[in-house]
Amino acid sequence: MIQLADARVRALATLELMAGEAGVELALIESATRELPYGFAFFYQSRAFVETGDVTSAIGGNGPLVVLHSGVVEPLGSHAPADVVLEEFASTLPPITPTGDLKRDTRRALETGATLADLAALLHHHRAEGMTRPKAQRVLESLRPTLIEADEDRVLEMLDMVTGFAPAHLRVWDQDL
Repeated sequence: MIQLADARVRALATLELMAGEAGVELALIESATRELPYGFAFFYQSRAFVETGDVTSAIGGNGPLVVLHSGVVEPLGSHAPADVVLEEFASTLPPITPTGDLKRDTRRALETGATLADLAALLHHHRAEGMTRPKAQRVLESLRPTLIEADEDRVLEMLDMVTGFAPAHLRVWDQDL
């Protein structure tokens, strides 16, 4: 999974290409960068606007750049507020198809911005395939040190589902406790 610094490099490289096409120097608005369940969102504006704040130097039509955990850069539209555009994009990410490997499936789910319900369904699948609560707990714990903070938070939520600390409708091994 890509880390913020590497995602930033990819976003900057994409901005260079976009700047060449637009004929204007572009710069990231560093303070607006967001960490998302599936990657990072970067926002940009003309370099002149970023450096001076002069609104006559601002450009329009500049939706966020999303760098997925896989490293793929997705320039998004500006047809709606950024939060709406990001939600729309997240809804287009493919559903999670379990492979039989909880670690790999969890990474894939995190990359695609899976919902809590998706993560619970993933755990239910692995339980139905014979995975025990202790094994699921070990696998998820082993992932934690390798994740960015947002993904670690999601894995902690999964661990709550496994260990019984989640709301009843999200518990997976509750009767085994």
